[in-house]
Amino acid sequence: MGISVGGIDITDSIINIEYQLNRTQKILDWILANNKKVLNLPSKDIMTKIDENAIADLQKKYPQAGIHKK
Repeated sequence: MGISVGGIDITDSIINIEYQLNRTQKILDWILANNKKVLNLPSKDIMTKIDENAIADLQKKYPQAGIHKK
């Protein structure tokens, strides 16, 4: 049994999110590996901007969490 907050099992939720993220990453990796001729892959600069935007979104959603790029 995990920690429950407001009726939400936090441990179960974290494990579910980790599973979904890992699954999505594996699907994306497979698509990228198997469709190189079809896809216009993002450049390093575009990927950096995507990373920055993802962090900024989390900072806005959780302003008190002290989220920053590692």
